[in-house]
Amino acid sequence: MLAFLTPELADYAIRLGRAADRLATEEPLASPGQVIERLRTVVPPAGTALPDPRLVRLAAAASHAAALSSRLELYPRGMESLRALKLSLGAVSGAKELTEAQLRERVASRYPLAQPLPPRPALDGELRAAGLPFTFDPAAAAGQGAFVAPVVERPSVTSGSSLLARHPTALSAGGAAGGAASGAAGGAAGSGPSPTPRGALLSRTDPEFADARAFEDRLTRALQNGSFLQLVVDPRFYERTADELCHRFGVQRIDVEEIVIAALRETAAALDVDWNLVVVTDADRSSPDWQNLRLLVERARPLIAARLVAPGATSLLVYADILVRFELKGLLADLQQQIGTKTGPHGVWLLVPGSHAILLDGQPVGVPGQQGIVSEAWLQNLHRAARTLAATP
Repeated sequence: MLAFLTPELADYAIRLGRAADRLATEEPLASPGQVIERLRTVVPPAGTALPDPRLVRLAAAASHAAALSSRLELYPRGMESLRALKLSLGAVSGAKELTEAQLRERVASRYPLAQPLPPRPALDGELRAAGLPFTFDPAAAAGQGAFVAPVVERPSVTSGSSLLARHPTALSAGGAAGGAASGAAGGAAGSGPSPTPRGALLSRTDPEFADARAFEDRLTRALQNGSFLQLVVDPRFYERTADELCHRFGVQRIDVEEIVIAALRETAAALDVDWNLVVVTDADRSSPDWQNLRLLVERARPLIAARLVAPGATSLLVYADILVRFELKGLLADLQQQIGTKTGPHGVWLLVPGSHAILLDGQPVGVPGQQGIVSEAWLQNLHRAARTLAATP
């Protein structure tokens, strides 16, 4: 290949190839945005301006051991199958049922020069190791046998009122709260015993305080470091939690359901598709127009992907279950890969309703990242409160 280039371009390609080899050996694998940023640091000959896809392809072709993924990642040729499977979570985890051939096809289409997935039963073990809770059902796929994702029921988000009371935040001893306490004490000394306080001072050794404080520290670190953070909260307190996270940490709320529906409406209008037909089709998966709806979703996918990104900010994704319905869950993996890039978000927080398992429409999120449970103690502000409510007799 290099023989067909000018000496200057050949030298440029060699330097790109060396950079590609270095990128391919990094752990974790560099995201597409990071790959392009790094390759752009290799100075090209004067007058040479390659578009991003051609730049990455040239780097891979000129390298010794780097291969190019379908997402413009650079990975080592012959990459271990387990690693390829883990990196393909976005392409695999959104499915409810996959035959062995379909699973292989999805991973190979993203990382064609990686080692092929092993046959069953070794493949079952690799799925477990990759964090994909698929189980093989011989009766699935019309008797062909297939890996099936678990279906877990969870309550839906409701608009019911919350019974949790939020405690006021305590100020430092030198602030207004400390001064008020001192004044009350002085008054009590001169005019007899003061009334019994409604609550007792919160002890820092109290388990609820410790849990809430630890969760607060975790959120603070995630905000600083730029993380993909997955949070689950009791459905009754879903909206309240979203408001608290936005208010306290300044994260940017992104309503995923609203974005998906708006993008579908705009795409339907651009293609002169009757929106009422879209709504009717969405309500019945057995409709003969369901496949046409899937094509509409694919046409809208780039618009949805662009609107899910909050460049330079930490976003809070809410009402994201719709991604599962339209097989768009892979967009979350794409978002995770963009964190920290020049045009990507600083961090992404995903809030789902539930008890302990972090699920979207009954399915695992399928994206590596930190996980946490929003406790009632944190919502009650116990870790920052001056007092706890008195025990009810």
